[in-house]
Parts: sequence; structure tokens; C-alpha cells
Amino acid sequence: MCSSPGGREDGRADELPDRIQISGVVFGAGVLGLSIALPWVRITTGDEVRYLAAVDLSWIAWLLIAGAVSGVLSAVIECIILRRSCQIALAVSLSTIGLMVVLIAVIENVSSWVPRTLLPTTIRRLTLDVGAAGGIWVALVGGAIGASAASGLMSQGMRVLRSLYNSHEPSDRARLAGICAILLGLPGAVAARYQPWIDSAVNGHSASVAGWAIPYVGPGSLALVWCLIAVSCVAVVRQNPFAALLGGVLCWALLSASLVMAVTADSVGPTVLERVPLELRRLGPKFNAGRGPLLASIAAAVLVVGFALLIKSASTREGNDGG
Repeated sequence: MCSSPGGREDGRADELPDRIQISGVVFGAGVLGLSIALPWVRITTGDEVRYLAAVDLSWIAWLLIAGAVSGVLSAVIECIILRRSCQIALAVSLSTIGLMVVLIAVIENVSSWVPRTLLPTTIRRLTLDVGAAGGIWVALVGGAIGASAASGLMSQGMRVLRSLYNSHEPSDRARLAGICAILLGLPGAVAARYQPWIDSAVNGHSASVAGWAIPYVGPGSLALVWCLIAVSCVAVVRQNPFAALLGGVLCWALLSASLVMAVTADSVGPTVLERVPLELRRLGPKFNAGRGPLLASIAAAVLVVGFALLIKSASTREGNDGG
């Protein structure tokens, strides 16, 4: 039986974990551990805003600690000692991603699931909003980093980016620019949901409602963000022009929804009256568009450019292959 140059038999030398895979798993575990100290839940009652960190939700904190420790142990035992891929870290990272996706959806919709008639009168007079804060998204990023590293996608991606950066081919330059635009636009689209989409003010009193808290807009924008993330992964990793085209369509949907919200904020405002403090409701406030639709429009435009560059890169490459 012949041996490969890397010392493994049957040509499996490429399966050996490299430094990027090991360090990526450890870094993802570190990001997951960092999220424990960050705010996870944002609770608004009237004019008071409270934040709950993972340490305030003990079972989540212990799960995160267990996940971070498992990732580090997987990198040490599986990758360094046993010299095989980090299967445990991959399973933990994928489980973390799934848990965070479910938690974000549940947290952002829990206040709308509770009928206000069941709340005490003192609470009913106030706004009651429960939303996801930055910590839960940081944990999601940590899980994504760990999964990409443990699966080998991070190592492959670093090699591809290095070759694209060193290439002088127009198709490679377009692909690199498209990837950078997508990496810039996706966080912007996520952040735009948590910015004020509707502002209200009257007689010196003011209040704002974030995009995630607006009926239909909140769940719809969350589903759109998940679809954009999934389509972006397929378009970038698989170099699939159809996925890039679908991503462009989703971006135009986000851009159109943002522009509609900006124009119709005065009409949509009354539908979110229950999320405005009682003192302001009694004064009959006027509603205006906040900065959320503008930021969402900018993020959508950047993403459209990114997907267009990926499509251009794919078409140019196919033309060169056909020539």
C-alpha cells in the first residue's frame, strides 16, 4: 500500500487538519465564550430599557460554556493529538447555529404572542417589547466561525481569497470585489432591523419603533435576512450564478420594502401605537420614517452590487472557458 507525501495512506493527506482549521475552531469557541458577557435580550417597558446577558439566563450560559469548552477540547484532542478533522466541534457549532436561529425568532416574537388583555393593567399601559440584543448574534457568528473552520471551508476559503487577490484576471477581481461587498452588506442588513424605522414626536415627547418590532415587517425582514445569508453562502462557496441571481432578487425585495416603509411611515405608524408610551399615545403623535429604512436600503444596494459582480465573474469565466 502506497503512502501519500503527507504521511497518510490512500491519498488522505488533504484530510489532515491544518493550522487554520485548528485556530479557527479555537477562535470560534472564544467568540462563543465572549458572547456570554454581552446583552442577549432587550426588554422595553415604557421608557425603561433593560438588558439580560447570558449569565442572567443560567441554562444558556452553561450551554455556551459547554460548547466553547467542547470546541477547544475538540481542537486539542481530535486535531492535534488524533490528527483528524474536528467532528465534535463541527457538531457543536452547527447545534449552536440552530439554537441561535430558533432563539432569535422566539425572542423577537414572544411579546406579540402574549395577548395584552392577559397582562396586568399597570403593564398594559406601558410598551412591552422583547427583542434580541447583540450577544445572541455574536454567539451565532461564533458558531458560524467554528463550523466553517471544523468543516474545512475556512481553510479552503483562505486559499481561494489568496489566489483571487494575487490574480490579474478580470473575472477573479470581480469575484473578490463581490465577496467583499457581500461581507459588508450582510451585517448592514442585520443591523438595520434594530434601528428605528418609525419615529414619533409631539410636544417635546418622542419615541421610536425598531424594524424588528413592527408587525409583519419584523418577522418578514428576519426571514429575508436568513434567506440572504443562506443564498450568499451558496453563491460565494459554490460559485453558483443562480444563487447570486436569487440573492439579487431578495435584495431588491428588501430595497423595495425599505422605500415603501419610508414613504408610508405616517400610515403604518398607527399600527404600532401599542409600542408607543401611553403619554405619547394620548397626545396623538405624528409618525415619520426613521433611519432604519435608509440603512436597509444602503445594505441592499451594496448586496446587489456584490451579487452582480459574482454573476459577472461567473459569466466571464464561462466565456473564457468556451473560447
